[in-house]
Amino acid sequence: MGLNDLAYFLAHNTDAAAAPVVFIHGAGGSHNVWRRQFDLLPDRPTYFLDLPGHGQTAGPAFADIADSGRWLNRWLTETAAKPAVLVGHSMGGAIAQWMALHAPEAVQAIVLVTTGARLKVNPAFLEQLEQGAFDAEQMRMAFSPHTPEAIVREEIAHWQNGAPAEVIYSDFSACNRFDVRGDIRRIACPALIIAGEDDRMTPPAYSAYMAEQIPDARLVILQQTGHYPMLEQTERFNEALKSFIEQLDR
Repeated sequence: MGLNDLAYFLAHNTDAAAAPVVFIHGAGGSHNVWRRQFDLLPDRPTYFLDLPGHGQTAGPAFADIADSGRWLNRWLTETAAKPAVLVGHSMGGAIAQWMALHAPEAVQAIVLVTTGARLKVNPAFLEQLEQGAFDAEQMRMAFSPHTPEAIVREEIAHWQNGAPAEVIYSDFSACNRFDVRGDIRRIACPALIIAGEDDRMTPPAYSAYMAEQIPDARLVILQQTGHYPMLEQTERFNEALKSFIEQLDR
């Protein structure tokens, strides 16, 4: 599969002079998880990717974060043509960290959303996925108890109609093998780290660790928020993201 087979939603014109912003979804997801950010940054090129095997991009899905990172680096070189701001959710945040470490020339800054330098996955959950026994209702635990039911149901519906179980298993297996704790101090670009106070999948301690290790990092912990702050607390998430990106332009 070539780079031209990668599907993405371009929110705004590539002719804008500002650095592009590239949104990278998490395990089992698609660009649709960023639906409340589509119109957030009207003055710059803004890309919302479907990684291979996800959404509208053909598969197979990559089995390793490094493979996803290498793919993204090639796509950025061919498409964006200038250093980008990478906004990565969960597994997407792992890919953004890999890029900052291994392709720093392609990265202006990173935004790490409910992710970690190590993404260990519950072995029982991995075994369920391997057996094809994934139930999208399990994703309810990813949300804060304060999140309105309508938001929870909406995202569960996307999971029910999203990636097949084998892709979800591949993604979470890749996350489980990801570990850059020995390298994260070498990330030299600015970083915004956004955590959810009620996140049980990647607890706030994961984000606090990254903020301590990355030299130029800012940590924002959103209250009454789980693993999906871009959906659960859209206004506060968007404010933090937009403010960070505007500061990069100064």
